[in-house]
Amino acid sequence: MTGFTQDYFIPFLLLLGGSAGQVGVLNAMQNIVASILQLNSADFVDKFGSRKKVMVTFVFCQAVMLLPLFLLAWYAKIQMSVYIVFVTLFVAFGAIATPAWSSIMADLVAHDKRGEYFGWRSKMLGFTLVAANACRGWILSVLKRTNAFYGFAIIFLRGLCFPADLAEILDPDVRTNDHYEKNIFYSASVRCQIPAEQFCQVRSSGLGMNFSVYLAAPFMPVFMLRDLHYSYISIRQ
Repeated sequence: MTGFTQDYFIPFLLLLGGSAGQVGVLNAMQNIVASILQLNSADFVDKFGSRKKVMVTFVFCQAVMLLPLFLLAWYAKIQMSVYIVFVTLFVAFGAIATPAWSSIMADLVAHDKRGEYFGWRSKMLGFTLVAANACRGWILSVLKRTNAFYGFAIIFLRGLCFPADLAEILDPDVRTNDHYEKNIFYSASVRCQIPAEQFCQVRSSGLGMNFSVYLAAPFMPVFMLRDLHYSYISIRQ
């Protein structure tokens, strides 16, 4: 669902006539709101009473956000602020669901199988994303000759149809102890085995890298589409 749609939120904004400044606002809003809400992921589990309920509910909400995006693209009538709100909600709902999914997978996959399983999963995901990139790029390139808005409407609609049947995933009972402090997403191994100074160094390094990436990445589609005149099928290959 996200792989077929999320990479094309910025190209669609450009099609609407958005500026580089509005691209920055879109990227900032979706990441800031998602990060703030993700801090309260454990609270959502407490309120819903189950990690699976949190995951299924917010993935469903995320998928539903594609419906207004489809309608806005199909009728080509949209205000930039409205579009940014819907995209922000789409990303935020997914961010709330992700820790619940990660926590469930940590319980379901045996410790000695995690490397093998997630390596295989990443490989399959990579193949799937390449295929999705080619498919949606081809759709947009073909329909650009008539009406590019119809192309975006189609990929938003297809994304709406893709969510997996997450209701079939098992949700083992949460194993808590003193180290979790009622937060199932806070790693006990980090608290027990990594000294605070080293943990801060790791987090600082990740923070610096992510800051650099998120500062530049949103403007690559702007440069490629507006300045280099790449086609839709070229910018994600």
